[in-house]
Amino acid sequence: MDKLLAQGCRLVSPDFALEELLSDKGKVMKCAEIDELGFVFLLSFLAKKIGVIPKYEYEASLQRARGLSPHPEDDPYFALALSLNSAIWSDEKAFKDQSRVKVLSTKELIEFLKAAP
Repeated sequence: MDKLLAQGCRLVSPDFALEELLSDKGKVMKCAEIDELGFVFLLSFLAKKIGVIPKYEYEASLQRARGLSPHPEDDPYFALALSLNSAIWSDEKAFKDQSRVKVLSTKELIEFLKAAP
């Protein structure tokens, strides 16, 4: 993540994403194999590194996002990308079934970082 930031990338997310992580705390802890202290550390780390964008800043793009997003719950991510003219970092293959928003997989992002000076 630090290399992304060092390359001038700005990491942003809709304002509800960190709340979503908090509501899925048990699942996150199990998948990441961390305890509650590790979860708190992870959440605070992400909160410092990822800019949280309020809905009113991308709301105007929600209608266009509905035609691009494969799932209704992903509309805000596409709307945010459209409003900022930015890419989405996701390994969700269905995100690439459209051509308006660039979607980078983790593998593609790693390759991008390797090629960067």
